[in-house]
Amino acid sequence: MSTPTTTAFILRQLGAALLLSASGLALLAAPLQGQDAEERPRPVEGEDFRVYDIGGRSSSFAAVLQTLSDTDVVLLGEEHDDVVGHRFEAELLGAAYRRLQAEDGRGVILSLEMFERDVQYILAEYLDGTISETHFLNSSRPWDGYEDHYRPLVEFSKEQGLTVIAANAPRRYVNRVSREGPESLQALSATAKSFLPPLPYPGPSPEYRAQWDAVMAEAMAGSEAQADAGGDDAGVDEADGDEA
Repeated sequence: MSTPTTTAFILRQLGAALLLSASGLALLAAPLQGQDAEERPRPVEGEDFRVYDIGGRSSSFAAVLQTLSDTDVVLLGEEHDDVVGHRFEAELLGAAYRRLQAEDGRGVILSLEMFERDVQYILAEYLDGTISETHFLNSSRPWDGYEDHYRPLVEFSKEQGLTVIAANAPRRYVNRVSREGPESLQALSATAKSFLPPLPYPGPSPEYRAQWDAVMAEAMAGSEAQADAGGDDAGVDEADGDEA
């Protein structure tokens, strides 16, 4: 397998971002305003999104697909409540599968953080037809919004016989780290550790930590400002009620 070089595709639709990392090209898709994108079953290039390269020059979805021939891994980051972004993900998965099958018969493996490692066997049982979708959903702890956001990806994979990886660490162990630190994972059983990356896992780089802290500080400031504005509005409403 070749060593993948990584660059970023960033696609924005209706103000929400979808980040793709692959090899060969960096793209940015800008949001388009005033469109009824959420009413369409598939995102339309030029109406729901436009694609630009990293230098700001106009590009295309076709350019994204052309990089797949020399790409081993594509990483997608998303706004979890962005309907158009989720439909774009399904569009990309289908287009990637068809292109790679036509070129050299290469398969595609889908990895989802929306399922945790300890439900991998349940996900596999659903994909191979061993259990029903009802039992799958009752046992696999899917994220909220699964029906609209992630089911199309899983169902496409099921239809085409693709492997789907439940990629996230179980949240009970994530919570343990937040309470007691990453060193606390060493006390887990061998079975529990099998659902985690090799320990000890490396921490973030100083640059990433600085970026993360800045993003979180901005988000907290925005939340506090919104709460303050809501409080003022509530006060006005209350005063109006008293006057009435």
